Amino acid sequence: QFLYLIAAMGVFYWLAHHTVASVHRRVIQMASPHHPSALRNRGPIVDTLRKVLPELEEGGAVLELASGSGCHAEHISEAFPKLDWQPSELTAEQQERLEEYFKASTNVRPALIIDAALPVEAWGVPLQSKTLVYASNVTHISPYEVTTGLIAGAAALLRPHGSLVIYGPFKVNGEFTTESNREFDENLKGRNAAWGYRNIEDLVEVAQSHGLRSVNTVPMPANNFLLQFVKD
Repeated sequence: QFLYLIAAMGVFYWLAHHTVASVHRRVIQMASPHHPSALRNRGPIVDTLRKVLPELEEGGAVLELASGSGCHAEHISEAFPKLDWQPSELTAEQQERLEEYFKASTNVRPALIIDAALPVEAWGVPLQSKTLVYASNVTHISPYEVTTGLIAGAAALLRPHGSLVIYGPFKVNGEFTTESNREFDENLKGRNAAWGYRNIEDLVEVAQSHGLRSVNTVPMPANNFLLQFVKD
């Protein structure tokens, strides 16, 4: 009976601990301005950046396009505190929200308003001034002109040997990697015919035309990829 009691107490402790942990995670998610998926994927992104771009530990100038709520800017800028992080968004309202969110940050600049579909001259960023251009979950929820503009703009803004990193879901050789991705793509196109998953090979071709070389295609959790292109 004593052993049964010990076992029961152990099970009770495990359930209580995990229940508290689950509730704690839920409270954090409810209080956070960030989407739960962005909170989940930013950790693996930092881990991958440490592997493919270890020089970020020493600092650098970063432009993030389509920063959203600032979820990735927050986590990556904290993970690499020597970085000079420049967020951006499409509208003045989003810009103001980012400025308010990062007003106490020491290495995140006030946000810019940037439409990546416009020529880079309209972005307000000096040419060849960045060591990294970063974009997450942009290409599938925007017209293709945003993807091609993002790549062309990055090529103009990067210093020699700088990197463009694009994270998100993609097709490989014209094929969806999972059935759920195919269904999500159909959902996106139902909301906006100009949206949808892009082919990695198409991005590589566009990047090459602007002097950017594909150096890493890293499979990530939840059927995503991290693509790295380098300016020679």
